[in-house]
Amino acid sequence: MTYTRAIGVVFGTAIDRIVRWLALSRIHPNVLTFLGLVINIVAAFLFAAGSFRWAGAVVIGAGLFDMVDGRVARETNRVTRFGGFFDSVLDRYSDLALLMGLLVYYASINRFFYVVLTAIVMTGSVMVSYTRARSENTIPRCKVGFLERNGAGLVGDRGTLEPDRDSPHDLHLAGNQAPRRGPIAGRA
Repeated sequence: MTYTRAIGVVFGTAIDRIVRWLALSRIHPNVLTFLGLVINIVAAFLFAAGSFRWAGAVVIGAGLFDMVDGRVARETNRVTRFGGFFDSVLDRYSDLALLMGLLVYYASINRFFYVVLTAIVMTGSVMVSYTRARSENTIPRCKVGFLERNGAGLVGDRGTLEPDRDSPHDLHLAGNQAPRRGPIAGRA
């Protein structure tokens, strides 16, 4: 077994247990979806305040809700077209809220280039989902690209939790050369 496969098995088992517990609790999957949005909005405020490590940790927590809501729906036989639509729309709002937090932060420290770059990422985020939705009205299935939402989230989350936020190799705007300030949350 490969190292990455072992990680997948361990985390898959943990996610399965969480899904089973949530299914037994009889919580509606749409509530999980909504809670994920609320948690991402909290992370957006943390990004706006410059607390990147805390924001990254909160985004990872919110990602758990995004990973389990559909599985809970399937486990409890509550899969609906509305639920799929609701999840998709709230995922876009979550993405945009996080990016808005970055916009506010970069604007507050007068980093015009990063403001523009974040705006471009916001546009791409919306256009990717729009393009996929529009294409699926024309062709049966559109699964192209090299990262799905959760994969892209993991790449981005790594950048927010990077010990050296000034490192030029980070793949996420939050991890790129943001100046350090203040005694809170790893900002020394």
